[in-house]
Amino acid sequence: MVSYDVLHLVRRLDESYGMAIIAEQAQKAKVAVVYLQDAVFRPSETSADRFALDEDCQARGVSPDLPRLSYNELIDLVFASRRVVCW
Repeated sequence: MVSYDVLHLVRRLDESYGMAIIAEQAQKAKVAVVYLQDAVFRPSETSADRFALDEDCQARGVSPDLPRLSYNELIDLVFASRRVVCW
C-alpha cells in the first residue's frame, strides 16, 4: 500500500473549501483523496491521487472513472498515511 503525507476523505458533493485545500496541498506534498458516501456521485478533479469507496459506489449505483477501494483497503490507507482529514 502506498503511503501519503495527507489523506483526505471527502463525503459530500459540494465540498469546495476542502477541494481548495486539497489542491493547495497537492502542489507541495503527496496527497490522496478518497470519495465516500454522496461524493462518489461527482468526484472533483484534482492533481492528488483519487479513489472511490467501492461499497458506496455500489450502494448508489454509480461507476466513477476512478480506482476503487474496499473498506479494508481504506483502513490500510488510513494507517499508511501521515495525516487524515475528513470533509
